[in-house]
Amino acid sequence: MPAGLIVKLRPAGPWRSGPDSGARHRVDPVYHSDSLYAAVTAAMSTLGVRDEWLDATARNPEGPAVRFSSCFPFQGDVPFVVPPRSIWPPTGAAVSTGKVRWRGARFIPLSLVSALLAGEPLKDDR
Repeated sequence: MPAGLIVKLRPAGPWRSGPDSGARHRVDPVYHSDSLYAAVTAAMSTLGVRDEWLDATARNPEGPAVRFSSCFPFQGDVPFVVPPRSIWPPTGAAVSTGKVRWRGARFIPLSLVSALLAGEPLKDDR
């Protein structure tokens, strides 16, 4: 698996994260990867290295040297992600008894994904 890096971005000014529909009067809790790529590309242009950036990413025939995911919310030191469809919602032995509505989760802590992939049981009181 390729190496990954998690970066916490804290904007110095206002950011607007709009929904996929493009509606101007709505917001989305996710800052989408295409918007992030566009922002980085604009920054590279300002720095005078736009062509090199595009050659390494969008124009690279071997695939981009850098890939972005969308930006997800966080609370303190806890990063959240959209639950991966391949392992969510948890079933069977992975779930302790209780009344948690696993399917209703829009975001889950990133550490929960690691626990699911490692086969650890989930505790609904945590």
